[in-house]
Amino acid sequence: MLPHKKASSHRTSGRVVVPALVLAVIILLAGGGGYWYFTRDLPWVDVLKDQKAYPGTKIYADDNVLLGEIKFEKGTPVPLKKVPKSLVQAIVAVEDAHFFRHHGLDYVGMLRALLTNIWAGGVRQGGSTITQQLAKIMFLTPERTFSRKIREVILARRIEARLTKDEILDLYLNKIYFGHGAYGIEMAAQTYFGKHVEALTLSESAVLAGLPKAPNIYSPYADLDRTKRRQKYVLDRMIEEGYITAEEAKSAYSKPLALRNLRKKTDVAPYVVEAVRKEIEERYGQEALYQKGLKVYTTIDPAMQLAAVQALQAGLRDLDKRHGFRGPVEHREPRKTDGKKKDEDETTAGKTVLPLGEVITGRVTAVSGDGVSVLARGVKGRIPPSGMAWALNKVRPAKGEKVPKGKKWRAAPDRILKAGDIIRVRVAALPQKGKGALFDLEQDPLVEGAAVMLDPATGFIRALVGGFDFGRSEFNRALHARRQAGSAFKPFVYAAAMDAGFSPASIIIDAPVTYDEQKDLKPGWSPENYDREYFGPTRLRTALAYSRNIVTIKLLKEVGLKPVIGLARQLGISGPLPEDLTLALGSGSATPLDLTAAYAAFANGGTRMKPILIRAVAGANGEIIESEEPQGEPVVSPESSYLLTSMLQDVVAYGTGWRVREVGRPVAGKTGTTNDYIDAWFVGYTPNLAAGVWVGYDNEKSLGPQETGSRAASPIWTAMMKEALKEVPVEPFVRPPGVTVLEIDAATGLLASFDSEETIPEVFKAGKEPTRASTQADREALEEAARKEFEAAAEREKDKGKTEKKAARRGQRQTQEDRD
Repeated sequence: MLPHKKASSHRTSGRVVVPALVLAVIILLAGGGGYWYFTRDLPWVDVLKDQKAYPGTKIYADDNVLLGEIKFEKGTPVPLKKVPKSLVQAIVAVEDAHFFRHHGLDYVGMLRALLTNIWAGGVRQGGSTITQQLAKIMFLTPERTFSRKIREVILARRIEARLTKDEILDLYLNKIYFGHGAYGIEMAAQTYFGKHVEALTLSESAVLAGLPKAPNIYSPYADLDRTKRRQKYVLDRMIEEGYITAEEAKSAYSKPLALRNLRKKTDVAPYVVEAVRKEIEERYGQEALYQKGLKVYTTIDPAMQLAAVQALQAGLRDLDKRHGFRGPVEHREPRKTDGKKKDEDETTAGKTVLPLGEVITGRVTAVSGDGVSVLARGVKGRIPPSGMAWALNKVRPAKGEKVPKGKKWRAAPDRILKAGDIIRVRVAALPQKGKGALFDLEQDPLVEGAAVMLDPATGFIRALVGGFDFGRSEFNRALHARRQAGSAFKPFVYAAAMDAGFSPASIIIDAPVTYDEQKDLKPGWSPENYDREYFGPTRLRTALAYSRNIVTIKLLKEVGLKPVIGLARQLGISGPLPEDLTLALGSGSATPLDLTAAYAAFANGGTRMKPILIRAVAGANGEIIESEEPQGEPVVSPESSYLLTSMLQDVVAYGTGWRVREVGRPVAGKTGTTNDYIDAWFVGYTPNLAAGVWVGYDNEKSLGPQETGSRAASPIWTAMMKEALKEVPVEPFVRPPGVTVLEIDAATGLLASFDSEETIPEVFKAGKEPTRASTQADREALEEAARKEFEAAAEREKDKGKTEKKAARRGQRQTQEDRD
């Protein structure tokens, strides 16, 4: 019996062992296969030890001040030894409390995250350690899947096996994203507080440490209330971990945050930096741009660039306000409290330092008849009615509302705002003892614009602004927006006329006219002056000063299309130009830079200088790779240029450019407005600086009634030129030897005589002056010619009216027949 039992036991154990071995092999194969599947394309983490920071390209202004950098890797790396101990502790406390004790994985945290994800039915919580976050940043995509999480775990173990804790922290702090384009702790310190990382305080460190979890949510620029709550959480975690005392945390939390304006000094030329990036990449290739340590020296003058940026932004805001308040940015209902806890307004009040004059975001906390209470960046203040008058004045009385007689009615603040509204405000006055801050209501404009300044003698571009805000739109309108020039094109017609033998004293009759032979236009094209008034015999000087359309069209017809188009092309206008008389009204297109560079030629005696933005490119060791010297081409004679400049000075002296007189020095320039007020221009120059401003919508909609070049563009031009030239001595336009000055009869353009009713000095090319004195017969002949043109126009209108009546009667008969 015993041998039989042994055999049975042997067979039983065999039946158990073999399947177990098979199962083990299957598990091993499955495990190995799974490991191979998840690691088959994972990188070797040894590359982290060999991380090489490519130098990128540095871009400098004309005074060698850094304008910007173009780098493959974002941020500015700093060694761990420069990072304050309190910042490292804050990051560890809030992101990975067991960092110095685990080997890449926090199993307790992973278990908690696993249970949360199972409960949620998907990946909702990561439970990642700092090492895992580094693995994700360096090697993986941000997608939330279980397979990516497994790869993250494997990489974290590999990183911990090959790098020290300090090396991991060094990489992490230089790679993590802190919001608002700030990668790495140095860039974050500069972005939020305007200082180097080593100068950060405990209070500032706690703010930055709270950002990586959700930069957009916890940003102090987005919601300071939430930022302060997050800061407190970080400080509380530091207390729990034994890094700081409760007293230190309380002191840090109570300190006001001196937040930096998001637009840094080096950010005044983002459109320039991007234009240079494209140009350098096109010339030398991507590898040179990011890896060779190039230094690009531009022609930008920092002071002029800042003046252009500020003037354009202020001018676009003013234009936008003229058309009323569009409403709050958004609305957030105030947080409810149980009466025991302080309202969030109280907990954050006084926790930041406001930037005087800057436009920031605030929240309306109360509205009354004498103003609006606002909390902005934790500072309490108010907007008085005067600080929002531009918005209140556009509101009309409600139906049935009683308006006091004899008094100017203005809407109450509650007509446009209510508690919980998120609005944009300008800091008008800082808080004083017992008084809160004063704010003015603002709104970010939807309209766009561009501004350019350049040196007429060299072509060096001194300022270039491609839009209201690069962060909102990177499209560089100064370089690439081809828009109709309107009357800003007229100087090219007059310049060609001066070269063709006309003078500022030449007379053309300003009277209604109809053209039937123009190709691509409807038969019977009848252009009009802007104000639909006509002034008879008109000198070219007066016609240009007041931007008279009819005179300019007739002048173009006499000079010819080809000479004018040829001149515009030689001056650098590259956009489409129609080959018909509408060209005189600016139906052709040009970019702000092209138009400004063309005007600059008139300031430079008729020689067009090639616009230059990059004056030199140097290698990493300073060796000059390429440089560009000024290049000019004579296009218009110096005499014709001076005659035109003299005429354009009168545009400013008494014509459509009158607002520019505020510059306080000799200025020549021209306004431009296109149909339906879609584009507004002012382009002009002093003897040593040319500038152009364009204003319009990207979708080419109207700027609004009466938003002409004079009203919408010239104030911007004036503001930036006043600031740009404030340290530059006043200079006159120098008359060249080939120009003479004579007294003429203002009515005929001929030499003044004893019976001339009005005489004025006028400039002429030597040898092209009038040779005889004006007579009564000359004046009568001009008046008679004008009378005939007006009579012919009246007859055309009469015939047109008869034709329209006949057409109307035919239409009525046809309608009656259709009814019958």
